Amino acid sequence: MITKKKIIIGICGGIAAYKVASIVNNLIKNNNQVQVVMTKAATQLVNPNTFRALSRLPVITELFADSDEPVPHISLADEYDALVVIPATANMIAKAAHGIADDALSTLIVSFHKPVLFVPAMNTKMWDNPIVRRNVDILRQNNYSVLEPESGYLACGTYGAGRLPDDSRILLSINNLFSQKDLTGKMILITSGGTREYIDDVRFISNASSGKMGLALVQEALSRGARVVLVSTIPVAVVSDQLTVLNVTTADEMFRVVDEQFSACDVFIAAAAVADFKIKNVVEGKIKKDQLLDGTMNLTLIPNPDILKNMGEKKAVSQVLVGFCLESCDLITNAYKKLEAKHCDLIIANSPEAIGAECSEIVILTGSSSDKYHADKQELAKIIFDQIINKL
Repeated sequence: MITKKKIIIGICGGIAAYKVASIVNNLIKNNNQVQVVMTKAATQLVNPNTFRALSRLPVITELFADSDEPVPHISLADEYDALVVIPATANMIAKAAHGIADDALSTLIVSFHKPVLFVPAMNTKMWDNPIVRRNVDILRQNNYSVLEPESGYLACGTYGAGRLPDDSRILLSINNLFSQKDLTGKMILITSGGTREYIDDVRFISNASSGKMGLALVQEALSRGARVVLVSTIPVAVVSDQLTVLNVTTADEMFRVVDEQFSACDVFIAAAAVADFKIKNVVEGKIKKDQLLDGTMNLTLIPNPDILKNMGEKKAVSQVLVGFCLESCDLITNAYKKLEAKHCDLIIANSPEAIGAECSEIVILTGSSSDKYHADKQELAKIIFDQIINKL
């Protein structure tokens, strides 16, 4: 997630304007400075005081400031890092596409020569209008970023394209404005979550993996321009056209899917917590207590396929293999053993305290070095990919 940036949020007069409050709040919570600029129509839908309270800065609604203040569209263009127009109406898209500057926001867009993201939201008939689509094409041709709207139920009671994307997609697109595109053209295969090994149709053996590290790695890879295939035991929203999510449950299922995808990837990151063992004889239906001898149950466990080792044995010279090693003792010694035995280029070593935590400590090992880091998982994902880039 982006942090410590100066971002302008330009709000237009679409009914989705009220949804922008959560975006502003999220950016502020991550230590960004946010300046809100609203069109006159937007102020008819949401009171500017809402955004003043969230951003802790006065909201700009007029083109001309007080006589003792700098001209807003020039001073903001110099001071701020990015501009996000949300919801971008057909009217504002047309103005921006043709250089019309007749209010505070449209004038700011014309004078802003840093990254700009448009997030359109409008009625389906408006979004499908060829004039609107042509104007969107003009924006893209002039190096503006545009996040396509989603399909769904709209405020007017109809169903179709034009709905504002959810917060996660918007925030990822804002993050992408600041990211190096050093993974463009690369395919990253990532596993995430903890597998389940069923005892019967109801009960299973699993672990406490939250999948947070895997999701952080997905977001970082997408922000760097990669195409990502995520093999996950946890349902994940598809936040980008560059993301494919393949859901699995057991280690056997994960192995089959990874094996199918592996040859096409440039980087494989095995971040999932895969069960080492599975039940030899899975019972159909639900085991009843009164069927158990002396109220006890004996389970025979057999090994699961070792996904990382199998991929390591078949990896091409050009592919980068990244594994995770969680140990409660002798962490570094065991991590180096795993690095060699499974033919990895990198091993991310951590302790059980990392499970479910927002921040954790990791050690990144290569054949020649080991480096320790402590940060939140999104920052750790950035650090991991910095190391991966050096291996590509």
